Amino acid sequence: MLNTTGSGSRYTFSQGGSSSGEVGPTNFGLINHNLLRFAWVVNGSNNNIGIGGNNFAPTDSPRSRLHVFSGDVNIEQIGSGIIMKSPNGQCWRVTVSNTGTFVSTAITCP
Repeated sequence: MLNTTGSGSRYTFSQGGSSSGEVGPTNFGLINHNLLRFAWVVNGSNNNIGIGGNNFAPTDSPRSRLHVFSGDVNIEQIGSGIIMKSPNGQCWRVTVSNTGTFVSTAITCP
């Protein structure tokens, strides 16, 4: 368990066993006891990563490669965005314009 001095904040690394555990079987995570939720959790069977889990339920497991359970994703750096690959293998960066329009730009795949 990790304690930060002075504020009473507590975090616990948790490793799920073969059948149960706070983070679920075979999973690994960091629990924020101040909010009673996961800061992050890694699903041991498929390496999916979850951020901001809602509770300690073992069923609260990430269902995609990156799963944000609650809250927004903030991309602050101008020009940065989400990179996706189209069916033909071309990579695209999706950003937003000053008017809120989505802009897709072909890029070299990372």
